[in-house]
This record gives sequence, C-alpha cells and structure tokens, in this order.
Amino acid sequence: MRKFFDFLKIKVRERRCIIIKQNQPKKKISYITLVLSLVSAVILTALSVITVATDILNFLPYALKIIIYTAAALLLGFAIYNTVIFIKSGVPKTKVDTLMHKTQIGGKIADNDMFRTVFFTYISFAINAGFAFIKGVAGWMTSSIWLIMLSAYYLILCIIKMTLLQSARKMRFAEDENEKKLREWTAYGHCGAMLMVLTLILQGTVILIINYNNGFSYKGTLIYAVAFYDFYCFISAVVYIIKERKKHSPIVESIKTVKLISSLMALLSLQTAMFTNFSDNMDRAFETRMNIIFGSAVCLFTFSVGLLMAIRAYQKKKEIISEINKK
Repeated sequence: MRKFFDFLKIKVRERRCIIIKQNQPKKKISYITLVLSLVSAVILTALSVITVATDILNFLPYALKIIIYTAAALLLGFAIYNTVIFIKSGVPKTKVDTLMHKTQIGGKIADNDMFRTVFFTYISFAINAGFAFIKGVAGWMTSSIWLIMLSAYYLILCIIKMTLLQSARKMRFAEDENEKKLREWTAYGHCGAMLMVLTLILQGTVILIINYNNGFSYKGTLIYAVAFYDFYCFISAVVYIIKERKKHSPIVESIKTVKLISSLMALLSLQTAMFTNFSDNMDRAFETRMNIIFGSAVCLFTFSVGLLMAIRAYQKKKEIISEINKK
C-alpha cells in the first residue's frame, strides 16, 4: 500500500511539473537584440580569422588578441542562443506561413505534404533532366565515359521521378480507394526496381573514380557551400525516414527514398572533391581505400533498399488484390 501511495505522489509531482512548464510564457527576443548579437558575432569572428590567418593585425598586443578571440567565442554563442530562441518563439514560422498563404499555390505548399513533395519533385526533375542532357552532350562530344556515366545516372533519376509523378497525377482521378492504393504500390515497386538498375550506374561511377581517378572538384570556398547543402539534404532525408515515413503515402515515401539515395551519391562526390582539394600530401592508397569503402556502401545500400521496396510492393499489391477479389 505504501508503494502505491509513493507511486501516486511521483505521478502527481510529474503532472504538476508538466502544468508549470505549459503555463510558463515563451521566451521572446527583440529584433534589435538579435541583429546586434549577429552583427557583433560576425565582426569579431572575422577579426579573429584575420588575426590568425594573416599578418594584417600583427601590430596588436597579444593580450588584445586573446580578448578578441574570447569575445568572438562568447558573442558567437550568444548569437546562436538568440537565434534558437527567436526560431522557437514561432515568429519566423508565422511570418513565412502568412506570406505563403497569400497565393493559392503557396497555401497548398504550406499545408499539403503530398502537393509540396510533388511540386518540388517537378523542379528537381527539371534540374536532373538538364544535367542529363548537358553531361550527355558533353560526354558525346569529348568521348568522355565519365560524363556519359553521370548523364546515365541523372537519366535514371529522371525516369524514376517521372514514373512517380505520373502515378501521383493519375491517383487524383482514381475513384476507388483500392485502385488508388494499387497504383501507389505499383509505382513504389517500379521505383525499387529502378533503384536496383541505378546500382549498376553507381558501380560504374565508383570504378571510374577508383581506377581512372575521376571525380569532382570545386574551386575556392564553393566546396564548403556544397558540403553544407549535401549534409543538409542527407540529414533531412534520414530524419524523414526515421520519423515521418509511416505518416505518408507510398508515393511520397518513394520520392523521399530517392532523395536519400541522391544525397548519398552527393556525399560520395563530395568525398572525391575533398580529396582533390585537400589531399596534396595524402597517401594515394588511403584515398583509394576510402573511395572503395564508401562507394561500395552506397551501392550495397541502394540495391538493398530497391530490393526491399520491390518485395514490399509485391506483398501489399497481393493483399489489395485479395481484398478486391473477396468483394
């Protein structure tokens, strides 16, 4: 009996803490504080980098340099804190949401996950088609196997996305729910099969990287922007697969899976670019070994995902057809 009352006390205490947290007002931050903290952090961080990387500020005393480094670190942390508080306050989300709902398309993009995914897939399809055409023409004119292989990679991506987009468009005209599900899972299975075909292109790309030292290179600071974008795409795709996958239709899941595979290929290209830009004194054997490991992992993962998608689509279609036959 005593244990029961102790358990009740703990639950009451936990509930009280939850209510207190819910009633606490959200922290807010003014625009002036946010802008001043960001500007100060950028200025002092730039001064710190200039002091370390160049001889321009060598005339400054050592103590003053330490003060600049410390102030830059503190202000950078303060700016990050203010930015997080500002985002959590919901002000940016409200502003963007209001702006998006000023147009009908913007409202659909903001509110409808399916419409948003399909809309941006059309854009990525156009970009992939442009890459496939440009690299294919350049490869044919220069007799470059590397460019032709990249063109084939983008062409397969275009075929996958076109298949999914056509299925999404036809789904809107399907009146029967079972027919709609059947179309979705058929497209899901086709996507898995095409991913297995894509593995052959990825294997060819990895072989060219390893044997012929083909790869990518980005001049100057562009590589940092590319790295940021590639990691953002990869992390967002992984977060979707872990958290949101079961909430959406097979079409949306297929599109997000293709995005994950594309981000892995982008990370492979980023690795080759980093070796090209920063491997002046690096052992060639180590570079080759890393490309083999990561390239093989990407190929194996792509084939496995495609196979699992095809098997899952077959099982789901079998269930739907059995339900239709029962009726």
